[in-house]
Amino acid sequence: MMKKILLMGLLAGVVLSCSQERRWSNEQRREMRKELRQFKHRNYLKNMDDPTFDQFSEVVVGEVEQDYPDYQDLVAMPAMQDTVTYVVVSVIADDLAANYRNMRYMFPYKELVTRGILPDSLTESQQDMFYSCLAKKINQNYGSLDDFVLTAMVVDSTVTSQLLTSFQQQCAMDTGMQVAAEMTMED
Repeated sequence: MMKKILLMGLLAGVVLSCSQERRWSNEQRREMRKELRQFKHRNYLKNMDDPTFDQFSEVVVGEVEQDYPDYQDLVAMPAMQDTVTYVVVSVIADDLAANYRNMRYMFPYKELVTRGILPDSLTESQQDMFYSCLAKKINQNYGSLDDFVLTAMVVDSTVTSQLLTSFQQQCAMDTGMQVAAEMTMED
């Protein structure tokens, strides 16, 4: 009898814990993903292809749902937009910390080529070296990736500061991947 009671209690606990994992409906998750589309024009996210952005959105939705299991409470909050922005910034910082190669979303290789920072013929390995250098310089200057992402996405969404351009040029030189300057000879 005691075993049955313990087994029933254990089973009830498992059922409750499983039901608490996902409290939002599919429609509510869809609404949140739709809400996240407004961030697509922002730096880092604008350079993601749709499948990558969808994966990113799923992570953000999962984190928001975990922190706010009652969707109605979330949407009723006056600071809902700030909360979602905070989670987006946090997930981007986590992405960058997990893999410096994700800097390519913030500073796309083709854009760096167009601006004359890098040559058009770099291999993936050479690009990795460049992005690793850039991540180190950003970490040293901003103190944390959260601060950098917040500045880049919320405060200065264009990320065109002279400091970042300087970092990019330094990394191109440090890694030996700068664009060769054309030298003109006068007669």
